[in-house]
Amino acid sequence: MRTRFKLGMAVGAIALGFVAAKPASAAVVNGGFEGFPDFTGWQTTGNSTIQAGDFRVPVEGSQQAVLATGPGATTGGSNPVSAATLETFLGLGGGTLTGAGATEGSAIKQLTISAAAGDTITFSYDLATNEPRQQGNNDFGFVTLNGVLTKLADTTNATNAPPAIDISGNNAGINAFARETGYQTFTLTVGAAGTYTLGFGVVDVGDTLVDTALLIDNVVQAPGGGGGSTVPLPAGVYVLPLGLALAGLYSAKLRRAAAAV
Repeated sequence: MRTRFKLGMAVGAIALGFVAAKPASAAVVNGGFEGFPDFTGWQTTGNSTIQAGDFRVPVEGSQQAVLATGPGATTGGSNPVSAATLETFLGLGGGTLTGAGATEGSAIKQLTISAAAGDTITFSYDLATNEPRQQGNNDFGFVTLNGVLTKLADTTNATNAPPAIDISGNNAGINAFARETGYQTFTLTVGAAGTYTLGFGVVDVGDTLVDTALLIDNVVQAPGGGGGSTVPLPAGVYVLPLGLALAGLYSAKLRRAAAAV
C-alpha cells in the first residue's frame, strides 16, 4: 500500500544531496509524509509505516503516516514495542504511559524543530480501532512536545464507520477497522522560543489483543500570525534545478573544448 516514487527524483536527491546539508534545526520537515525515502526527517519505532490512498485517502498529498498497535502483518511494518520503550523514545517520564495502563504501541518523532513563542503546529489525525466500545480498554493516540503528552482521542471517540472503498480500491486498509474518528484537526501553540521535539504515538491499553491505529497527515508549523509551511524534503532537493543547470553548462564547455581540438 505504498506510493512509488519517480526514479528521477530519487536519483536527483541522492546525486545532489551533498550540495546543501540539512540544517541542525529548522521548521517541521516532511509534514505531509511525501518525502523520499519513507519518513524523511522523522525517527520511528514499532509498527510505523507510510501509507497511500489505498489504505485511506489522506488529507493532503498522496500519503500519510500510520502508527499501529498491531503486528507488522496489519500494515506491513514492524511489530509494536512496549509502552516503557515508547516512554524512553519520546522522552516521557516513567509511568506516563504505563501508569495509564498502556501495554504496547508505536510512535514517530522529529528532533530539533526551531520555534518562536506563539508559533503553532497544526496537523490532522484519525484514530481507527477494533476495540469494542464498552470493553474498557480505551486504546488512545497522542501527541508530545518536548516530553509533554496530550491525548488526541481514545477508542470511545471512534464512532464513525470507515469510508467506503471506492472503485480504485482507496480506503481498503482502513476498512480492516470497525470504527474511526475520521480525520480531525489539532493545533499546538508553542509557549516559548526554543528547539523542540515533536512526537506522535498510539498505544494499546489493558491488553495486546485488539488493534488500534493512529493516522497523521499535514503537519504544518506556522508563526504566531499564521501563514505556516513545512519543509517537505531535505535541503539538497531544493538545489536540484540549479545542480542540473550547472551540470548542463559544464557539459556544454566540454563539448566546445572537444570540438576545438
